[in-house]
Amino acid sequence: MDNYCSQKFWFLGVNIEKQETQSCCTATPAKVDIEWIKNHSGQLFNTSDLKSERELLLAGDRVSSCNVCWKSEDIGVMSRRQKTNSQLRTHTDINATPTVLNILIGSDCNLTCSYCCKQFSSSWAADIVNNGEYQVSDPHRYTMTQKDKVIYKLSQKEILKSDGRSILLDEIGLLSSETILISGGEPFLNLDLFNLVSKLSFSKSLEIYTGLGVNTQRLTNEIEKIKEIPNIVLVVSAENIGPYYEFNRYGNSYINFLNNLEIIKKSGIPFKFAATLSNITLFGLIDFVNEFEEHDITFNICNDPNFLSINVLDDESKFNLVNSLTTIESKIPTLIESINTPCSQKQKQEAAVFIKEFASRRNLSLNIFPESFINWINE
Repeated sequence: MDNYCSQKFWFLGVNIEKQETQSCCTATPAKVDIEWIKNHSGQLFNTSDLKSERELLLAGDRVSSCNVCWKSEDIGVMSRRQKTNSQLRTHTDINATPTVLNILIGSDCNLTCSYCCKQFSSSWAADIVNNGEYQVSDPHRYTMTQKDKVIYKLSQKEILKSDGRSILLDEIGLLSSETILISGGEPFLNLDLFNLVSKLSFSKSLEIYTGLGVNTQRLTNEIEKIKEIPNIVLVVSAENIGPYYEFNRYGNSYINFLNNLEIIKKSGIPFKFAATLSNITLFGLIDFVNEFEEHDITFNICNDPNFLSINVLDDESKFNLVNSLTTIESKIPTLIESINTPCSQKQKQEAAVFIKEFASRRNLSLNIFPESFINWINE
């Protein structure tokens, strides 16, 4: 089997807060060696490890940092690699230049989205610190390492002054990527957003991902600062409306979401939606699609954690969802096939443990979900 993936040749994620890089948004993060970068300026995307991984992929071998995709493909669920057609051999030079740069500006976030984790949300980190780990076999998402605990205790102002940050920002400026994505956390909670965006205005496309989990006054102030910067597009993360929204995007009300959406509309900044599809965000998805059908919606399949994959559902829910989602099947290749893929007993058990604990910690009712699904996770 050919395990080639082009994303290692054109995609670079940089976590400024943790000083880590990713060669795909689901790849295992790698620590940036600041001293090495000082002596190899301009080579942030061509470290010895990255070049070795590209050689392995060109040879058709698997690399360990891509395990999220391998695990999905091994059970017949569509991986990110397959969804983006990254198995096509479009790049073959191990010395590469990233055309897409994803900058994780910081982890400050008011939301604990059901499929997110402590790496991307300070509220998720607070949940784990205050309530303990989730009893599932996915420690990198639900366990606070010593490094996590140190960052968690730091204020944003302290992080902005951290060693190596200015060097990393300089390296980002040397990449001159055509498409730059800014995500978090919640970028509109970051004190350095305007400064960073101003430095990246050379990009042909500058997308800022937001969950709109901020108060309306702050959003208004931040939008006013950035609205004149060219080529900005806002990407609003959402996939549900009403009670399903408030369950899966815990920390924001649906009313506040709609109010913030109106602020964006009035600003004149172009925006689109990014919907993440997991087993529990599929419920009510079609209502969201119908509500915002006049807008562009990109669909991303959740493969990490594995127990929230779209195939981890009871048979009755699968049948009903497949029937309701046929209208968008053309936009998501193999959606129905992936939903109908059998899940393992371990996936079911861990989904049940996680979903019930997630709801309990937030005093959320599971009664919004179909009875067959609730009975299934209670078996």
